[in-house]
Amino acid sequence: MHWGDLKARILACGTVCPAGDYQFRPEQSTAGPGAGGSGSIFFTTHHGRIRLSISDDSPLTLTADADGSARIIGPGIDVTGRVEEPVYHCPRQAYITLSEGCIFSCRYCSVPTRAGRIKTAEEVTAMIAAVADEIDAISLTSGVIGSVEEDEERAVVVVHAVAGFGIPIGVSIYPLPDTPRRLKDAGACEVKFNIEAATPALFQKMCPGLDYEEIWTILEESVYVFGRNRVFSNVILGLGETDGEMEACIHRLTEIGVIPVVRPLNPTPELPGLPRPSANRILGMAEFAARELKKADLDPRQAKTMCTLCGGCDLVAGKDMMSHVPQHDSTGEACLAASLKTAADRIYTVPGYPVTSLGAACNAVCTVNEKVALEYALGDAVSGRRACVIVKNVGLNACMDPLMNAAVQGLSAGLVIIVGDDTEVAGSQNAQDSRCIGRVAEIPVFAPTADELASVAEAAFQASEQFSRIALVRVTPAILAAETAGTPPARIDRKGRLADHSLTMRGRAEAAEMQRRKMVQWAQEHSIPALVYPPHKGPVPSCSTVTPPAGAPETVQSRGFARTFCKGCPYIPLLQVFQEKGLHPVLDIGCGLLAKNPPWNVGTVGYGLGCAPAVAATSTGVALMGDYALMHSGLSALADIREKGLSVLVIIVENGVMGMTGKQTAPDILPYINWAAPIVVNATDSEAIRAALVREDKLKCVIIRGQCPGGQEHETVEC
Repeated sequence: MHWGDLKARILACGTVCPAGDYQFRPEQSTAGPGAGGSGSIFFTTHHGRIRLSISDDSPLTLTADADGSARIIGPGIDVTGRVEEPVYHCPRQAYITLSEGCIFSCRYCSVPTRAGRIKTAEEVTAMIAAVADEIDAISLTSGVIGSVEEDEERAVVVVHAVAGFGIPIGVSIYPLPDTPRRLKDAGACEVKFNIEAATPALFQKMCPGLDYEEIWTILEESVYVFGRNRVFSNVILGLGETDGEMEACIHRLTEIGVIPVVRPLNPTPELPGLPRPSANRILGMAEFAARELKKADLDPRQAKTMCTLCGGCDLVAGKDMMSHVPQHDSTGEACLAASLKTAADRIYTVPGYPVTSLGAACNAVCTVNEKVALEYALGDAVSGRRACVIVKNVGLNACMDPLMNAAVQGLSAGLVIIVGDDTEVAGSQNAQDSRCIGRVAEIPVFAPTADELASVAEAAFQASEQFSRIALVRVTPAILAAETAGTPPARIDRKGRLADHSLTMRGRAEAAEMQRRKMVQWAQEHSIPALVYPPHKGPVPSCSTVTPPAGAPETVQSRGFARTFCKGCPYIPLLQVFQEKGLHPVLDIGCGLLAKNPPWNVGTVGYGLGCAPAVAATSTGVALMGDYALMHSGLSALADIREKGLSVLVIIVENGVMGMTGKQTAPDILPYINWAAPIVVNATDSEAIRAALVREDKLKCVIIRGQCPGGQEHETVEC
C-alpha cells in the first residue's frame, strides 16, 4: 500500500483512540470546521503528517511510547511513526486564530457556537516571540466578530506587527475586494480564501448570506497580487456534491492559479445524514487534483504557510500522492548533493542526523569536529576555492568562533554551511532552529523548499562571494526526504575579498557593518529564492556595536599609529626570519595578530583562537599561534591534520602567558604535543629558527620558546 492509500484510509476514519506511555497534550482548535471537540493528535511518518481527532470510540488505536515513537493500528491499517507536538494549532507553525467567534452561521462550522474573544496585536506578537525558534511559518486565521471590515483591519494590523520576525506569514480570513493588496503590503506572503463548497447552490445552503462569486473574483485578484503557488482555497468534500461537481470546482481553481485544499467533511450536528467521505473518494479526488495541478504547473510543495504546508488534515495532491517511497535519485537529499557537487570545489562534514547520508552522497571529507571542518573550508576560501561544510544543528554550535570572525576577516571565494536541523529531536539532545544564526553572525541564510534544492547551493555561494562572508543553508529531515528533482545551474564564480590589512580592528568591524547594510539592501530590493535572512521587508537591527563613519573605515594611517610587539618580545626574532624567507603564515588570535601591522607586515588572516593550523593546512601551509591558543582549541586540528597526512608547518610561540588578556599563566604545552615530535628552539637563536622553518611533506611543529617581557606594554608605530 502506498502512502496516499494509507493516509486516505486513516483520514476517512478521522479519529483515533490514544494509548501507551506517552503524555499526550491534545491540540484544541479554535477556528474552522475542526473547532472545539475533544482535541486532536498529530502523527507523522517519513512520508507525511496526519491530524486525528481524539475519540474513545475510534476504530483506530494510536499507541505511543514515552519517547514519542508511535503506531496506529486498525482495520486494514498498521503504520509506525511518531507523535508530533503542535506549537499553536499544528507542528512547526504558529497558526493563530485572531477572532475566536463568528457572526456568520456556516453549517459545517462550530465556531459560531463558541464564546468569542479577540486577540490583540500585542498578544499575538508575544505568542510568536515565545516560539519563534520553533516555527517555520506564521499563519493567521479568524472568524468574524463585529464586521468583515473590522476583521480585515485586525488582520492587517497583526501582519504588520509580526512581519519583523522574518518568518513567512500566511493569512486566511473572509476577504473583501482590497484584502489581498492590503495583506501583501502589510507583509503576508500567502493567502487562503475559502470557497468551501463545490457549487453556488451548496454554498448558499451551507453559508447563507455570503457571496460565492465575490470570493472567486477575489481569488483571481489574489493570484495577481501574490503570484502562483501562493494562493489557496478550501473546498469541503462531502457536502452533497457529486464527483463531477467537485472535479469542475477543482479545475476552475487550478485554471486561475489557485491551489485547492480538498478537505474531508468533519460531520457536525448541523449536517445530519452527511457522513465523512470514504477513503476511495478522498483518494480519487486527490488523484484528480494532482493531475489538474500538474496541467496548471502548480506545486503544493512550495507552500510556505498554512494548511498545505502542514498537510495534517488533508490528502495533499502533489505532496502525499506518490505511488511509492522516493528512490535515492529523486529525493531532496540527492538533489541537494548534486547541487553541492556542482557548486563547490571541496566539501567537509561531521556526520550526524539528519545530514549523515548527505555528506556521504557528496563524498565529503570527515573531520574530527565541526570547528576543524570549517577551518579547513576557510583555508580553501582564502585560497580561492569554493568550500562547503555539512553539519547538523547542534554541530553548528562548535563553529561559532570562526563563523563570527569570518564576516569581519572576509573570504576570497565562497563558503557555504549546510546545516541539518533535527526538527523533531529524533537523533539529537536538543532542538534548535539554525535560522537564528543569521542575525547573530550577520550572514545570509537560505531555507529552501524541496524544489529549490537544485539551485540553492549556487545561490548561496554567490551570496557568500558577493558579501565576503559565510552563507548558511538550512534543511530539515522532511526537505531531505521529499520527492523532487532538478538540474543544478551553471557556476558563476564571483570574487570575494579579505579584509584590508591597513584597517584597524575597529576599521574591520566598521567595514563589516557597511557590508551587512549592503546585504540587507540587497535582500529587500531583490527577490532571492529561499532567502530567509536578511528578511525581505522591515527593519533589520544589527548585532554590531559599531556604527560606520560617514567616510571610510578607520585605518592605521587615519588613526595615526599601529600597535606592535613589546620590547624584547620572543616573537620579534621569529618575525625577522619570516620577512627574510617571505613566509606569510595564517595567524591565530593573540599577540600573533600584531604581525600584520607595521613594521612587520607579515601574515594573512586570523579567524579565531586555535584556528590557524587547519586554515593553513588548506591555504598557505604555514601557521603561527601561541601556546595558549594551542591548548584552547588547536590540538584537535593538529590531530586531524596528522590523521589525514596533510603538509603544514605549525609554529607555536611558547611564552608561558596569555599575552593579550593580562599575562595570565598558560599551561606547559609539551606534555600534550610530544606525539608530534616538535622541534624546540630558543626564541633568541635566529640561526636555529631559520633552520627549523622549512616545510616538510607532513605535519611539522616548531616551538619557539621564550619569555614574555614583564612590565612591558605593546609599542606603537607612527603611521
